[in-house]
Amino acid sequence: MGLNLIMPHQHIPVSAIKLSIYSDPCCGKSTLGLAGQDILMLDADLGSHRVDLQLRRSPIQRIENWMQISFLTEQDLKPFKIIVFDTAQRILDSIKTHLAKDQNNVIRSTGNLKLHVQQQANNTFQTFINKLISWNKDIVFLSHVLEVKSDEDKPAYKCPDIGGKNKQEIYRMADCMAYMTWAGTPDNPTRRLLNFETGKADYHSKDCANLGNIELPDLMQNPNFLSDLIEKIKTKLNEIPPEVREATRIQQEWEHWEKICNEARYASEFNTLKQTLEDQKDHANFRNMWICLCNCAKAMNMSYDDEKKKWFETEVK
Repeated sequence: MGLNLIMPHQHIPVSAIKLSIYSDPCCGKSTLGLAGQDILMLDADLGSHRVDLQLRRSPIQRIENWMQISFLTEQDLKPFKIIVFDTAQRILDSIKTHLAKDQNNVIRSTGNLKLHVQQQANNTFQTFINKLISWNKDIVFLSHVLEVKSDEDKPAYKCPDIGGKNKQEIYRMADCMAYMTWAGTPDNPTRRLLNFETGKADYHSKDCANLGNIELPDLMQNPNFLSDLIEKIKTKLNEIPPEVREATRIQQEWEHWEKICNEARYASEFNTLKQTLEDQKDHANFRNMWICLCNCAKAMNMSYDDEKKKWFETEVK
């Protein structure tokens, strides 16, 4: 088979995207995840029954164990263009639960997965996502919100409730990330916003398509809002010159990295960030990201063990 080369002067079209949305409780993220055409929702949270029947406009596959979806083929998913993970963390948990059935994979004293098996679970999750991407599927990661209070003198911030390095991995993969929250006014008490706008201290976001913040309409009257939003993002990304799009992505990832390094407080968090960075050695800002991580760790009185390749908390005398 001959090569199908895209030359430097040619435009690279965006045909499929990854969208991450996390929300406050009872904000309607599952309802949003069903608002469109050609959608398949993977309901690992087992909460789709709470969506009003009139708003269930897409098929749902309830995920009670990982084997239900691990062997899906391209033909199985042919009727669908958008695959919604509800939630991303619960699908990752289903992989870990499956691996934990093998007693050789768990620590007997605690029942927790061994470290290398946790990495295997992460790799399995990422391989599944990459398989969907190769089939040209749009992917939507739905997540619960995690509210983190880093310091008494600083306000809490919101981020997706996704464990370990997968939180940063999903941020890196996503073309856009929004924090979905209530923003009621006296005239419209049920108003909700998708906050894509970056540079905010109180929530994590990503906006490579320059969307800003988007108000959610009445989904009863706008049944295809999610699929329309995905098409809007792809249109905007295709309008932006590739070099500008790439520069925006790199800049926003760098700003996000600075943010999460400054938010880290414990050795476990710094070690997770270090593991994440090891997978991004080809990143344009790799050296600066490592320096940023080191400076933030030292500012929190961490010491680095060169032999164990880990950060440790240092007692303050």
